[in-house]
Amino acid sequence: LSASRGSFADFLIFTDIHLTPDGSAIWFFTSGHFDGRVHSNDKLRFAQFPTFEDLVTSVSNVATYYNNGYPKDLNADRNGNIDVPNFYGGFQRSCARIDLPPNCFSQERAALGLSAVDTTAIPLATKKLMLGLDPSSPSPIPNGIYLPHSGTVLNGGIYIVGNTSNFRLTIDADGFQNYQMTDQAGVTKRIVLDKTHSRTKVYQGTDSTIYAGLPRGIAYVNGSVTNLGGGARVHGAPPAAVEEDTKLTISATGDVTIDRDITYEQYTGSESVLGVYSSGGNVRITTTAPNDLMLDAYVIATGSH
Repeated sequence: LSASRGSFADFLIFTDIHLTPDGSAIWFFTSGHFDGRVHSNDKLRFAQFPTFEDLVTSVSNVATYYNNGYPKDLNADRNGNIDVPNFYGGFQRSCARIDLPPNCFSQERAALGLSAVDTTAIPLATKKLMLGLDPSSPSPIPNGIYLPHSGTVLNGGIYIVGNTSNFRLTIDADGFQNYQMTDQAGVTKRIVLDKTHSRTKVYQGTDSTIYAGLPRGIAYVNGSVTNLGGGARVHGAPPAAVEEDTKLTISATGDVTIDRDITYEQYTGSESVLGVYSSGGNVRITTTAPNDLMLDAYVIATGSH
């Protein structure tokens, strides 16, 4: 059985270097319960009785076990009766390394309405052309939230230039998927997807615009994302944030911070997939987030840390 079914997106947790940014060890403790596959190109560490519902794989031929505070490496899936992870899908060591994606140009191209197969850098003139700006101008693209379109028809995803904050995923009272975010200049847009009629309505202040079609499943941010999450909890329970059958990747060149739960309405196999990807920074859960935060997403960070 191979470690991967295709790419890093096969995994609930994927690490290249299994350490914190300051070089400290990362441990899976008893409190950890993981519903999907876990892989590391490094060595994994286990303390007491964490639970893994699916296959766990590692490039290293050993794992480190906490051993009551005296860690030791073992080529085994347990440390006697002291550290006994629940590997319900198995634990395989000495697996092949899985290389990280070298850049996020594929996601950027998809958001602009271009082919995602091409992973080369995009010329500034091409970006401006796809965003409806003057491609002959040498000036930078203004900060803002864009939905590439031709006339009134959407042909790309969500393309954000500059940092964005309060990126909220919610389902409104009419059952429509909503994406709301604030750009670096303080302008807030709310994007409402009407899948039944294949149309999208964009609100900015008191103004609104209706487009035919739905945005592609990519929100590309040329910057960082601060405070990503769903709606506020109601009586202690997180409301559904992502509509059933939604396939969405939130791709940022900088850091992504998560401060609220992000949960799916319900799952229908491979049709419900949310990815959170930082190509040049870290993905972190903030200290203001609930201690029992629920995150129905695949997460990867390929920055230097």
